[in-house]
Amino acid sequence: MAKLLLALLIIVISLVALLSVDNVVEAIVCQQNFEYPLYKQCGQPWSNDLFGRSSICYTGSLITSMSMALNGRKISSMNPGQLNSWAHTALKEWFDKWNDDDRALENALVHGLEKLGMKNTNYYPNNNWIGEMVTDLCKGKVVLLQVAKDDYNKYWTLATGFDETTFTVNNPAYSKTVFNAMEVKSAVVFEQINQEFMKYFDCHVEIVKL
Repeated sequence: MAKLLLALLIIVISLVALLSVDNVVEAIVCQQNFEYPLYKQCGQPWSNDLFGRSSICYTGSLITSMSMALNGRKISSMNPGQLNSWAHTALKEWFDKWNDDDRALENALVHGLEKLGMKNTNYYPNNNWIGEMVTDLCKGKVVLLQVAKDDYNKYWTLATGFDETTFTVNNPAYSKTVFNAMEVKSAVVFEQINQEFMKYFDCHVEIVKL
């Protein structure tokens, strides 16, 4: 019994000694300093504008997030309603063909933004790609995150920063502005074409003591 107690005491002392040592790790912390406006899908003049089978209020999280990105990057001053009108004209062939398919319309928007100066460069289909999403965000790229509302519904947001384990976003649908990695379901990434934008951007790596 005495030997067992001695062994347990040694283990406890070892654990205390281990925990007393400063463990230093690198934690990624980055924040995009663009002046992104916060646009909402619902309760706005554009909310009832038709988008696909419904309206911007119900199915317009992607186009609303895109509008925030375009404004923050000084590429376009169009609000979500104006961007939707532009898309119906500039991408008319796609919108006429896929008007009853919201996912196809979103795909058309992703590729059609190149006409305005934002080129789609990456798509990450699930949260196994969190590292790549963070890398792109911290390189100053536009990152739109699809996040979970619940087990069955998802919507798009505009990522604005990352802090160790969580993303901060401009949320067009709800008031929540912070999401952990498990809440992120996919991401689409854009690069700004022929624009001097890095002066608006700040990313650094902090040394965090655990």
